[in-house]
Amino acid sequence: MSIALPRPHRPALIRILRDEFSGYNQFSARRDAVAGLTVAAVALPLALAFGVASGSTPAAGLVTAIVGGFLIGLLGGAPYQISGPTGAMSAVLITIANQQGMRGLWIAGVMAGILILAIGILRLGRIVNLIPAPVITGFTSGIALVIFIGQIDNFLGIKTPSEERSIMKLAGYFREPLPPVNWYAIACGVIVIAVMLLLPRIKKIKAIPAALIGIMLATGIAWGLGWDAIAIGAIPRGIVLEDRLIPNRSDLELIPQLMVPALAIGMLGAIESLL
Repeated sequence: MSIALPRPHRPALIRILRDEFSGYNQFSARRDAVAGLTVAAVALPLALAFGVASGSTPAAGLVTAIVGGFLIGLLGGAPYQISGPTGAMSAVLITIANQQGMRGLWIAGVMAGILILAIGILRLGRIVNLIPAPVITGFTSGIALVIFIGQIDNFLGIKTPSEERSIMKLAGYFREPLPPVNWYAIACGVIVIAVMLLLPRIKKIKAIPAALIGIMLATGIAWGLGWDAIAIGAIPRGIVLEDRLIPNRSDLELIPQLMVPALAIGMLGAIESLL
């Protein structure tokens, strides 16, 4: 008579990795490489743009996309994990950056991360599924308007006084006379928009990231013709930037003021999982 011994318990990470790479072959590796290059091509211009939209720098946006994407891929618990720069988050972050500065933004981000971790440990993430679909639609549409209003200055090549609220920023364009616009900046913006709208309609090159092609084309034309358009600056050569924050104890004094912003970031992160 034989006695069946219980199988040794394997950690969840080991089981996930075993299931993920079971039957992995050269075809799978080539397919993953193409997918990775495609995602990187799309994420590059988004990371630069959302870095600026968040009140920081293009370099910070690029480094954040690299580090965040790597950590999510390494530590994520889902077989299919999509990560990358998000416009919704940048619209919330720029408000916090304007009110509390970059140090406040850093502390609020850490607090939001702790909140999301607690939601996962307590298995409360399913609550997000109860949010009505029209709420998500309205929220996403509002975020799009916030981003649009925040980029009018860059599109026109001008600089107007900053405002804490987007509606006040929009009203300022009609309330005060505008500085002289930069037609080269407008031309660059129009080129990128046109490529993003027209390129996906061509079936043979539909798979090529339109955003990246538009940026390359506009940049090449501006550089070749010597257009006087403001550049975003040099691409960083490493993930440790010269202009970076160094946390210190004085940052902890901002925690009481950042409870609500941290809650907003955390809830937004949870809602983004539905999108």
